[in-house]
Amino acid sequence: METAYYGESFEQPFTMYDARDRTKTVDSATFVVTVGDVTVQSGALALDEDGHTGSFRFIADNLGVHTIVITWRIGDDVWKMPFLMNVVSP
Repeated sequence: METAYYGESFEQPFTMYDARDRTKTVDSATFVVTVGDVTVQSGALALDEDGHTGSFRFIADNLGVHTIVITWRIGDDVWKMPFLMNVVSP
């Protein structure tokens, strides 16, 4: 689990690939950030030219554990991966 300080804002990158063929590139990717049952951020990831890295601006304006779910598509295949970010007081 990563840690961020309350009030921070930064680009959060993710590496995405097809586990069966790492040469395939990502067609699109989205993210949803929740704290408990409340969605605090969501949208599309910005994809780098390498076709495997996506990012979004994480805004740490809620204390506690944030669940970030990344969903990406390669052709007809869809993958989801959760990540945790703990936002603490400085």
